[in-house]
Amino acid sequence: MKRRRDSVAKSDKAHESAGPDEVTEAIASLTSEELLALRLKARYYAKGLGRLRRGRDEQDLIQEAMLRTLDGDRKWQPAKVTFVQHLYGAIKSIAYAWRTKSERGDAAEVPDSDHARSSELTVETFGSSSGNPVTALEVREDLNRIHEYFREDRDVVEILAGWEEGMGGPEIQELAEISENEYRAAVRRLRRGLPRIEGLGGFA
Repeated sequence: MKRRRDSVAKSDKAHESAGPDEVTEAIASLTSEELLALRLKARYYAKGLGRLRRGRDEQDLIQEAMLRTLDGDRKWQPAKVTFVQHLYGAIKSIAYAWRTKSERGDAAEVPDSDHARSSELTVETFGSSSGNPVTALEVREDLNRIHEYFREDRDVVEILAGWEEGMGGPEIQELAEISENEYRAAVRRLRRGLPRIEGLGGFA
């Protein structure tokens, strides 16, 4: 009986959502590396909106994801995912909702079925899902520019791949077999290199 109660308690904890204080602490604890990863992720979803962006950019997506988590509209379950992984999902869902609302021309909430569909989208396919081949091509070209610029920097390539999969620093370090110092040094090279990539823009 005790074992069953313990199992139920663990199951309940796994489904617990973070409260405002825990979310506030998580936001304040975001590292510069994590913020850069979020910005890269949000940039492509914002760009994927194309003409439906209406002046909104990656910073708007990130802020909206944080605000909705603070308000409880987006539930973060720390036992299941890291805060950064949660924000990745929120950014993707919000971008999809913005696009859907713009296409419908209303301000109604996007149905759960549409949120479920948003989980099938990736950074690379978001632009094409809007039926705008130019936007899809631009998103793909931006990704290619970044990977081409850093193609000879193995550590940066590994970090970019990890971020695209929603991984955090410790996990990337383990998989790439690099130290924390090497990881931080590679992120600094990435941050310095982004403004130098011709045609990318937005990272000066």
